[in-house]
Amino acid sequence: HEQRDFFDITDQFHTIITNPPFRLHREFIEHAKRIATHKFAFLLPLNYLTGAGRHDDIWTDPNFPLARVHVLNRGIDFIGSDP
Repeated sequence: HEQRDFFDITDQFHTIITNPPFRLHREFIEHAKRIATHKFAFLLPLNYLTGAGRHDDIWTDPNFPLARVHVLNRGIDFIGSDP
């Protein structure tokens, strides 16, 4: 029930799962790499994986290499009204 700004968190976490605002995706990834000890998962548009500018951030990072991409054909129901 605690609410904190993601960027104020300095504690270490084994796994991070979040749906960051697209305009802050790069900042969220950089911060997650600092505080995640094992892995993180982000819900991002598929086109995030394209573009030469993201190559080093995603494909060649030795500490957090891209391991999987799950493509969803519809949105995720976070409030539980869709079975």
